[in-house]
Amino acid sequence: MIKLQIKYNWQFLNKNNSENKEKQLAEKLNVSNLCVELLNNRNINDFDKAKKWLNPTTDLLHDPWQLGEMKKAIERLEIAIEKQEKITIYGDYDVDGVTSTALMYETLINLGANVDFYIPNRFLDGYGPNLDKYKQLIEEGTQLILTVDNGVSGNEAVNYAQSKNVDVVITDHHQLPNQLPNAYAIVHPQYPEKNYPFSGLSGVGVAFKVAQCLQNADVNELFEDLDLLALGEVADLVPLVDENHVLVKWGLQSLRDTERIGLQVLADKAGINLHNIDSSGISFGLAARLNTLGRMDNANEVVNLLTTFDEQEAEQIASKIEKLNSQRQNLVNEIVNETLDQLEDDVPVNILVGTNWHEGVLGIVASRIVDKTNKPTVILTKQENGILKGSGRSVDGFNLFAAINPIRDELVSFGGHAMACGLSLTYENLSLLKTTLIQQIDNQKVSLGKPNLNIDGKLSLKEFNQQNYDDIQKLGPFGIGNPEPIFEVSGKIDDVKLIGTNQKHVKFTLKDNNTKLTLLGFNFGEYYDEFNSIDQLTFIGQMSVNEWKGNKEYQLVILDIDLPEFSVIDNRINRLDENVFNKEGMYVFFNQQLFQKYKDKIDKPIVLYSQLNDHIETDNLILVDIPDSIEQLQNCVNKIQWKKIYLNLYDPFSVYYDKIPDRNMCNKVFHYFRQHKQIIIKHDRIIALSKYLKISYIQLIWLIGMFFEIGFVKIDHGAITNVIDLPRKSINIQETKAFQIWNTKLKTEEKLLYSSRDELVKFIMSMKHVD
Repeated sequence: MIKLQIKYNWQFLNKNNSENKEKQLAEKLNVSNLCVELLNNRNINDFDKAKKWLNPTTDLLHDPWQLGEMKKAIERLEIAIEKQEKITIYGDYDVDGVTSTALMYETLINLGANVDFYIPNRFLDGYGPNLDKYKQLIEEGTQLILTVDNGVSGNEAVNYAQSKNVDVVITDHHQLPNQLPNAYAIVHPQYPEKNYPFSGLSGVGVAFKVAQCLQNADVNELFEDLDLLALGEVADLVPLVDENHVLVKWGLQSLRDTERIGLQVLADKAGINLHNIDSSGISFGLAARLNTLGRMDNANEVVNLLTTFDEQEAEQIASKIEKLNSQRQNLVNEIVNETLDQLEDDVPVNILVGTNWHEGVLGIVASRIVDKTNKPTVILTKQENGILKGSGRSVDGFNLFAAINPIRDELVSFGGHAMACGLSLTYENLSLLKTTLIQQIDNQKVSLGKPNLNIDGKLSLKEFNQQNYDDIQKLGPFGIGNPEPIFEVSGKIDDVKLIGTNQKHVKFTLKDNNTKLTLLGFNFGEYYDEFNSIDQLTFIGQMSVNEWKGNKEYQLVILDIDLPEFSVIDNRINRLDENVFNKEGMYVFFNQQLFQKYKDKIDKPIVLYSQLNDHIETDNLILVDIPDSIEQLQNCVNKIQWKKIYLNLYDPFSVYYDKIPDRNMCNKVFHYFRQHKQIIIKHDRIIALSKYLKISYIQLIWLIGMFFEIGFVKIDHGAITNVIDLPRKSINIQETKAFQIWNTKLKTEEKLLYSSRDELVKFIMSMKHVD
């Protein structure tokens, strides 16, 4: 049977080491064979490399003095500290920006500097150096501007400050533009000639290096600052390799023991246990919340939260964050739903424009659309001044910054890196942006469609245990460049439940022999029918642990499913009402009376079997009622092109539990007809008569039809009006058309209504000619 992997193309990683060598390395490192296999998949395949990865030390960190114009920057900052010049830290409103600001602010305060900070307002100032704000800061007495997580794209503002004898020291990590500002010093991993050995630091990573040099301190001496570094680096999606692996690994340890009141209060409100937090807990828990004020309000308060010693202030800010975060989630969902109508299948990029969309959440919306379409996506909202402003997100292999950079002079503003950008432009340049991105898709030779996903291997259900989980965690922290291991599992599905506020998620049990494993599928609720109808499936996902009252349960969080190309959903019903017609798809009726009853009540495509043509296509085919014969079903299944078939198979007149009337029953009913001159054939009358004759309603209807067929009775205007004498020649009931219809219906019901789920699925698939 052809299988379809829904979201990704699964790519199993090849081993480079022999099993014997892996076993020896596992013994030497005192870890499991699985841990060594995972290291090998990451090209860490000898003892020295593995030891350094699992237990990193300070000698793996690069000399911070090699970073850009570090010496020049430190000298200028030391002069400002000594002379008590007013220093303003100019930050950014995302998590990397606020953690950079908090780290530098605390460092300079501890060194006795006269320092303040400013986080640009996303809506008023925009990203990066803002000329008007620089003017205001200078008028208010700022004598040295220190940028963190921004600056290299701020030519106008930086050059203005320098012209006013206010030096600007830039610390940044974003993509370098063709023309750099005339700053006093630039500290950047790729500046001036990419002399620094590692280009993947985030803004807070660069700020930490500056703090090191300012204090002439070893990393161990600044351990308490590493909690901020872990937050910023993980949130900014920088590669967690090289020295980032070391810094974030230690940063997570610092975060687990943080003394920052603000983080403790925020984590408590979010239900996050800081003592065992990992990179995933940062990404989906803390970072999402810390970003909220910058998206919805003013991020200056986030710096206050990170640096305060006042429990009451921390409580107030954290409460505000929680409230705004809930509003942010609702806004994102609303805008995502609005953008879906603009998606075009035949265009390789998404450029989606709206009015009054909240610009603070457009980056999240862009990410959601990228996840849905696997296309580079730019989301723009039209402002009151007519300018379009928004965010872009990219896919693996497509450098979004490099794609847009050639037309940056035509834009109002632009900045970012390979995977994300922020921009503003006039409406007239919208088509230029679109044609440029489409051309760049070709120039960069990007392959769109389902992305590839590397699979580390297959696990049996019993391998989901504490030793393997603990050994997997030793490879972390996980993120860009060091993805969390992904495994394939298979088994029989049981106890499927929809969970979550909107029932968008699913939870069920996978069984293999006597072993059970819990699977969680976030946003996989739409496949609930498949999980309930397909006996055995294969999944890929990541191992996780659920802790409750001291008990640990190891489970799989689903990333993708290996579904059959065609899905048969057993949805057999014994009651038909309008609630049955909620699903999108093509509804097919076999019974004309049912069709007439519901055709004007359903706002979905609907067709009567007898009116089918050969050119119908639908993702979801729903068979409302049971066909008269297996032949009808066969024709329907093959005339309509479908991906899923839902078998409701409602049967208004079942014959399964009624035996076909025998000779005695036939005589009894016939004699009753002879004794009555007129018998009205109406539903209530027939029900009453069947009770009187002590036969079923179905049997009586069948007998009336059979008697009419062989000429025993005449029916006129809905009534039996004439009954002939019994013929002398006997009649073989089994030769009547009525008998053949009964027998065909009985066989159809046996096959479709009283078979097991597996039998029914196999039978339908055999009709589809799928092996």
